[in-house]
Amino acid sequence: MTQTFILIPGRSARQGVTLNEGKYTDGYKTEIATLRMNPQDMQDLQLVDGDIVRVWNEVGEFSAPCTDAKNELPPGMLFIAYGDLSCRVMPADTHGSGMPDSKGLDVFAEKSTDATLQSAGDDDAAVPPTQPVTDSKPVTDSKPVSEQTPAATTESPQGASTKPNTRPTTPSVSRKVRTLASAPGMSDKPRTPSALTITVMVIIGAAILVFAARAL
Repeated sequence: MTQTFILIPGRSARQGVTLNEGKYTDGYKTEIATLRMNPQDMQDLQLVDGDIVRVWNEVGEFSAPCTDAKNELPPGMLFIAYGDLSCRVMPADTHGSGMPDSKGLDVFAEKSTDATLQSAGDDDAAVPPTQPVTDSKPVTDSKPVSEQTPAATTESPQGASTKPNTRPTTPSVSRKVRTLASAPGMSDKPRTPSALTITVMVIIGAAILVFAARAL
Protein backbone atom coordinates (compact mmCIF):
# COMPACT_ATOMS: atom_id res chain seq x y z
CA MET A 1 0.00 0.00 0.00
CA THR A 2 1.39 3.38 -1.05
CA GLN A 3 0.45 6.79 0.33
CA THR A 4 1.55 10.36 -0.38
CA PHE A 5 3.20 12.38 2.38
CA ILE A 6 4.97 15.67 3.02
CA LEU A 7 8.53 15.07 4.20
CA ILE A 8 10.10 17.63 6.58
CA PRO A 9 13.86 17.14 6.99
CA GLY A 10 15.38 19.13 9.83
CA ARG A 11 17.59 19.20 12.91
CA SER A 12 16.56 17.22 15.97
CA ALA A 13 17.59 17.70 19.59
CA ARG A 14 19.13 14.24 19.76
CA GLN A 15 21.06 14.93 16.57
CA GLY A 16 22.61 17.99 18.19
CA VAL A 17 23.60 16.02 21.29
CA THR A 18 25.14 13.12 19.37
CA LEU A 19 26.89 15.54 17.00
CA ASN A 20 29.13 16.61 19.88
CA GLU A 21 30.09 12.96 20.34
CA GLY A 22 30.94 12.55 16.64
CA LYS A 23 29.20 11.88 13.34
CA TYR A 24 30.53 8.32 13.24
CA THR A 25 28.99 7.26 16.54
CA ASP A 26 26.11 4.78 16.55
CA GLY A 27 23.80 7.34 18.14
CA TYR A 28 24.31 9.91 15.41
CA LYS A 29 24.03 7.42 12.55
CA THR A 30 20.83 5.98 14.03
CA GLU A 31 19.30 9.45 14.47
CA ILE A 32 19.82 10.55 10.84
CA ALA A 33 18.53 7.20 9.54
CA THR A 34 15.23 7.01 11.46
CA LEU A 35 11.92 8.10 9.93
CA ARG A 36 9.31 9.55 12.30
CA MET A 37 5.65 9.11 11.47
CA ASN A 38 2.23 9.85 12.88
CA PRO A 39 0.82 6.78 14.65
CA GLN A 40 -2.31 6.86 12.48
CA ASP A 41 -0.20 6.77 9.31
CA MET A 42 1.76 3.84 10.72
CA GLN A 43 -1.46 2.02 11.38
CA ASP A 44 -2.75 2.70 7.85
CA LEU A 45 0.46 1.26 6.37
CA GLN A 46 0.43 -1.63 8.86
CA LEU A 47 3.73 -0.55 10.37
CA VAL A 48 5.23 -0.97 13.81
CA ASP A 49 8.36 0.58 15.31
CA GLY A 50 11.43 -0.65 13.45
CA ASP A 51 9.70 -1.61 10.19
CA ILE A 52 11.47 -0.47 7.05
CA VAL A 53 9.73 2.24 5.01
CA ARG A 54 10.62 3.06 1.41
CA VAL A 55 10.34 6.78 0.62
CA TRP A 56 10.79 8.18 -2.89
CA ASN A 57 9.98 11.04 -5.26
CA GLU A 58 11.12 12.21 -8.71
CA VAL A 59 14.59 13.04 -7.33
CA GLY A 60 15.56 9.83 -5.56
CA GLU A 61 14.66 7.39 -2.81
CA PHE A 62 15.78 5.92 0.50
CA SER A 63 14.71 3.24 2.95
CA ALA A 64 14.77 3.72 6.71
CA PRO A 65 13.25 2.22 9.85
CA CYS A 66 10.24 4.10 11.17
CA THR A 67 9.26 5.10 14.68
CA ASP A 68 6.18 6.59 16.33
CA ALA A 69 6.46 10.38 16.56
CA LYS A 70 4.05 10.28 19.56
CA ASN A 71 1.58 12.75 18.03
CA GLU A 72 4.31 15.35 17.38
CA LEU A 73 3.49 15.13 13.67
CA PRO A 74 0.06 15.55 12.08
CA PRO A 75 -1.25 12.82 9.78
CA GLY A 76 0.29 12.91 6.31
CA MET A 77 3.62 14.38 7.47
CA LEU A 78 6.99 12.64 7.89
CA PHE A 79 10.16 13.82 9.63
CA ILE A 80 13.79 12.73 9.26
CA ALA A 81 16.92 14.40 10.60
CA TYR A 82 19.27 16.07 8.14
CA GLY A 83 21.78 13.60 6.74
CA ASP A 84 22.61 11.34 3.84
CA LEU A 85 19.09 9.90 3.48
CA SER A 86 17.28 13.24 3.51
CA CYS A 87 19.60 14.62 0.82
CA ARG A 88 18.66 11.82 -1.57
CA VAL A 89 15.17 13.25 -2.15
CA MET A 90 16.11 16.95 -2.18
CA PRO A 91 16.05 18.72 -5.57
CA ALA A 92 19.23 20.32 -6.88
CA ASP A 93 17.62 23.63 -7.90
CA THR A 94 18.46 26.44 -5.44
CA HIS A 95 16.38 29.18 -7.16
CA GLY A 96 19.43 31.45 -7.00
CA SER A 97 19.61 31.31 -3.19
CA GLY A 98 22.42 28.75 -2.87
CA MET A 99 20.20 26.48 -0.74
CA PRO A 100 18.01 23.74 -2.24
CA ASP A 101 14.45 23.12 -1.14
CA SER A 102 14.70 21.07 2.05
CA LYS A 103 11.21 21.44 3.54
CA GLY A 104 7.79 20.35 2.43
CA LEU A 105 8.96 17.68 -0.02
CA ASP A 106 6.19 15.71 -1.71
CA VAL A 107 7.04 12.01 -1.42
CA PHE A 108 5.52 8.57 -1.61
CA ALA A 109 5.93 6.00 1.13
CA GLU A 110 5.20 2.32 1.52
CA LYS A 111 6.23 -0.60 3.66
CA SER A 112 9.44 -2.02 2.26
CA THR A 113 9.60 -5.67 1.33
CA ASP A 114 13.42 -5.64 1.14
CA ALA A 115 14.85 -7.40 4.16
CA THR A 116 18.31 -5.84 3.73
CA LEU A 117 18.94 -2.27 4.76
CA GLN A 118 22.23 -0.44 4.76
CA SER A 119 22.59 2.02 7.60
CA ALA A 120 23.53 5.63 6.90
CA GLY A 121 27.18 6.43 7.42
CA ASP A 122 28.53 3.22 5.87
CA ASP A 123 31.13 3.40 3.14
CA ASP A 124 28.65 3.13 0.28
CA ALA A 125 25.74 4.96 1.93
CA ALA A 126 26.51 8.24 0.18
CA VAL A 127 25.85 6.66 -3.24
CA PRO A 128 22.14 6.78 -4.28
CA PRO A 129 20.59 3.44 -5.17
CA THR A 130 20.12 4.51 -8.80
CA GLN A 131 23.85 5.26 -9.27
CA PRO A 132 26.42 2.45 -9.65
CA VAL A 133 29.41 2.40 -7.36
CA THR A 134 32.56 2.99 -9.38
CA ASP A 135 36.11 2.07 -8.53
CA SER A 136 37.86 5.28 -7.50
CA LYS A 137 41.36 3.86 -6.97
CA PRO A 138 44.04 6.26 -8.21
CA VAL A 139 45.98 5.28 -11.30
CA THR A 140 49.62 4.68 -10.42
CA ASP A 141 52.65 3.61 -12.40
CA SER A 142 53.03 -0.15 -12.02
CA LYS A 143 56.67 -0.18 -13.10
CA PRO A 144 59.30 -0.77 -10.41
CA VAL A 145 61.46 2.13 -9.36
CA SER A 146 64.48 0.71 -11.17
CA GLU A 147 62.60 0.69 -14.54
CA GLN A 148 61.07 4.13 -14.29
CA THR A 149 62.50 6.82 -16.56
CA PRO A 150 65.15 8.83 -14.68
CA ALA A 151 65.10 12.57 -14.57
CA ALA A 152 66.89 14.38 -17.39
CA THR A 153 70.50 15.29 -16.70
CA THR A 154 73.14 17.28 -18.52
CA GLU A 155 76.50 15.91 -19.64
CA SER A 156 79.68 17.84 -18.91
CA PRO A 157 82.54 17.91 -21.49
CA GLN A 158 84.31 15.16 -19.50
CA GLY A 159 81.22 12.97 -19.73
CA ALA A 160 80.30 13.27 -16.05
CA SER A 161 76.56 13.44 -15.30
CA THR A 162 75.47 16.50 -13.39
CA LYS A 163 72.09 17.64 -12.09
CA PRO A 164 70.35 20.39 -14.08
CA ASN A 165 70.58 23.85 -12.62
CA THR A 166 67.05 24.76 -11.52
CA ARG A 167 68.00 27.89 -9.58
CA PRO A 168 66.63 31.11 -11.09
CA THR A 169 69.23 33.39 -12.64
CA THR A 170 69.47 36.72 -10.84
CA PRO A 171 71.70 39.63 -11.88
CA SER A 172 74.63 40.37 -9.60
CA VAL A 173 75.03 43.62 -7.68
CA SER A 174 77.80 44.88 -9.97
CA ARG A 175 75.62 44.22 -13.03
CA LYS A 176 72.80 46.22 -11.47
CA VAL A 177 75.18 49.12 -10.77
CA ARG A 178 76.43 49.11 -14.38
CA THR A 179 72.86 49.01 -15.62
CA LEU A 180 71.90 52.05 -13.55
CA ALA A 181 75.06 53.92 -14.61
CA SER A 182 74.26 53.35 -18.29
CA ALA A 183 70.72 54.73 -17.94
CA PRO A 184 70.01 58.26 -19.27
CA GLY A 185 71.00 60.94 -16.76
CA MET A 186 72.97 58.49 -14.58
CA SER A 187 76.51 59.27 -15.81
CA ASP A 188 79.25 59.35 -13.17
CA LYS A 189 80.86 62.49 -14.75
CA PRO A 190 80.38 65.84 -12.89
CA ARG A 191 77.61 67.90 -14.40
CA THR A 192 78.35 71.55 -15.41
CA PRO A 193 75.61 74.01 -14.46
CA SER A 194 73.94 75.75 -17.36
CA ALA A 195 73.98 79.51 -17.99
CA LEU A 196 70.39 79.84 -16.86
CA THR A 197 71.17 78.18 -13.55
CA ILE A 198 74.13 80.54 -12.96
CA THR A 199 71.97 83.60 -13.78
CA VAL A 200 69.25 82.55 -11.33
CA MET A 201 71.81 81.96 -8.59
CA VAL A 202 73.33 85.43 -9.14
CA ILE A 203 69.90 87.10 -8.95
CA ILE A 204 69.02 85.27 -5.73
CA GLY A 205 72.40 86.21 -4.19
CA ALA A 206 71.95 89.89 -5.13
CA ALA A 207 68.47 89.93 -3.62
CA ILE A 208 69.82 88.47 -0.37
CA LEU A 209 72.50 91.17 -0.22
CA VAL A 210 69.92 93.96 -0.79
CA PHE A 211 67.68 92.70 2.03
CA ALA A 212 70.67 92.35 4.33
CA ALA A 213 71.80 95.93 3.60
CA ARG A 214 68.34 97.31 4.36
CA ALA A 215 68.25 95.42 7.60
CA LEU A 216 71.44 97.10 8.73
